[in-house]
Amino acid sequence: MKISTVGKVVSLFVVATLALLPLNSSSAAAKIETVRFALPVAVPDGGQVWAYVPQWADMFKSERVKVEIIYNNGGGAALTQVASGKADFAINNPQALINAVGQGLPVVGIATVIPRQIYGVYVLPGSPIKTYADLKGKKIGISAPTSGVYPFSQAAFAEKGLDWKTDVTYVTTGSGAPQLVALTKGTIDAVATQETSIASFAAQGTTVRQLPPTSVQNDPADLIVANKDFVKNNRDLTVRFARAVMRGIVYANLNPDKALDAFQYEFPQSAVGLSDAENLSIIKSRIDSTAKAVTQKGWGDIPLAGYQHVMDVGVKFGAITTAQDFAKVFDTSLLADIQDFDIRTPNVVAGSTPVAAKPATPAATPAKSAVKKSGDSCTKVGATAKTAAGKTLKCQKVGGKLVLR
Repeated sequence: MKISTVGKVVSLFVVATLALLPLNSSSAAAKIETVRFALPVAVPDGGQVWAYVPQWADMFKSERVKVEIIYNNGGGAALTQVASGKADFAINNPQALINAVGQGLPVVGIATVIPRQIYGVYVLPGSPIKTYADLKGKKIGISAPTSGVYPFSQAAFAEKGLDWKTDVTYVTTGSGAPQLVALTKGTIDAVATQETSIASFAAQGTTVRQLPPTSVQNDPADLIVANKDFVKNNRDLTVRFARAVMRGIVYANLNPDKALDAFQYEFPQSAVGLSDAENLSIIKSRIDSTAKAVTQKGWGDIPLAGYQHVMDVGVKFGAITTAQDFAKVFDTSLLADIQDFDIRTPNVVAGSTPVAAKPATPAATPAKSAVKKSGDSCTKVGATAKTAAGKTLKCQKVGGKLVLR
């Protein structure tokens, strides 16, 4: 069964320096158990490797986990689904998790998937904006107010002496190509976005310049959030799900080209609008966000000092309502078992041979040339397709022929 999601993955050049974790030798009965994973409904890019790589490489299967996708509109919607019990797990940012715990919602963080910040503030190379001070009175593009980029940018602006409520104007642009269009057309002066978007821009031929990083740049970015009651009642299943996720992330770090194969297999519809080169660039940029920090901190580790900085900055500048006791925010008791796999061979289950991955590309996967341009032929009046720049074209009948316009 294919799954849909969005996703994150640099060659793991320092594997030899990592401590080798012990292998799980559990002989539990081979019962397949289902978990519900909350993911955005938007057509994904190659960034969210935690869903499609472990599915493609049968890591969920080898951990005796069947994943049911529960879709949402992104942002805080995933946490709402987890808190209500409609979903068991989601990937979310720590600010949203801390606020949810402060509201009394039954959610808890169990493992970090992106241990350093993925967001930054970018301008076009020729922009007169050189520092954060130059952003005063300017328009800043963000994907959505519910995105993790919103609290990141608030903290970054405040640290540099800007009042994010009055000194800048936020403009919701959506993510990816629409952000690039808004920036190049001058609708916005700068964009606060994640590294995968920047990789996508570069793959489309547009480079941008990042403003000097702030102290929040090294803070942890995203983690696995779980329903607290689910964890209490299903500890072993929780560990197996999270371990499959971590194995998938490590595998993608070791094999970015295989991660692209996995993405193409699990999300063939995403070949429309993004080329293989773009998606591979996105995957490698996400690798850069995970590997450089994880080689120092350990896969899945919960760096409390980093999260403390997230909370301190968030409370100071308004992204977090009130500080919370980390004993309520995180459950670190699962980490040793989640990390119980050989990082050199994440596709190997203890006492077995390597997991056999699926074919790289199924027959249904669109061709690499699926990105369309005006004038291309089409097959059904009213059907739509995206250009490389993100423009939507519609299939129309012109001179007796069906073409995209």
